[in-house]
Amino acid sequence: VARSLLCCEAEGPSADPGIARERAKEMCKILRAILRHAHALAGTPVDPGAILEAKAHQLGAELGLWVDALGVTLDVEVELKLQAKNKIVYQTVALPMARKALADVVPA
Repeated sequence: VARSLLCCEAEGPSADPGIARERAKEMCKILRAILRHAHALAGTPVDPGAILEAKAHQLGAELGLWVDALGVTLDVEVELKLQAKNKIVYQTVALPMARKALADVVPA
């Protein structure tokens, strides 16, 4: 799915690589909005264990792994505009979880 979303496979090998970058940037924009909501809900009765927040971070990390694997020139971590605490969560928890979740499909 990520390959299709980012790489425009239907457009063939001559597809503009900038399209994949723009698509990834739009996905980051959507994820930033999701993360804002997830951060606001973390620790509330809606998300007492911050599970929604953790999954939102993992989704961003998975997108970052796909972007890297497919050779798209974009730093997803930078595009997500994570603040200090959330950057640590992203790097120490979400990224390792994403690597494990995608181990069989994303080249290392």
